[in-house]
Amino acid sequence: MEDITGHFLGRETTVHLFLPTADGAVPAEKRYERENVFEGHGETVLVVEDDKEVRSLVVRMLKGLNYHVIETATAVEAIQELEEVCRVDVVLSDIGLPGGMNGYELAAAVRSEYPEIKIGFISGYDASKFPKDGLNVPNNTLLRKPFSRRKLSRLIERLITKY
Repeated sequence: MEDITGHFLGRETTVHLFLPTADGAVPAEKRYERENVFEGHGETVLVVEDDKEVRSLVVRMLKGLNYHVIETATAVEAIQELEEVCRVDVVLSDIGLPGGMNGYELAAAVRSEYPEIKIGFISGYDASKFPKDGLNVPNNTLLRKPFSRRKLSRLIERLITKY
């Protein structure tokens, strides 16, 4: 029996795939070796990001880099977390946040109450459009969205080791 395309119905097709073999599973730490990432030692990072999907991605990346992560969607929630949590090493905040306080304003509030906490920023927008209100923000503490796991790890490394 032949169908309208000229193929014979009821005949079987055999496909052969030739894949290279491996000498066992590759450990997770070896899979990321080529990425040249900086891994943490359990430091606590407070992620402040209003976009739930972006926040979830950043949290997963940071947890995979061996950080303890707390997440909030607004600056007000972040300040509440800082008041309740014993220790936060880094605040990583989006610049454009809802609720009347942007990331730079959050940074100013954090620096006045918790000067030991390192602060980094993430943004998908041109950061120069947000008022800094005299806040001294080094250019290399801003990570532009979208970003890779490696770039995120390098930002956290700079914050922890240099500022």
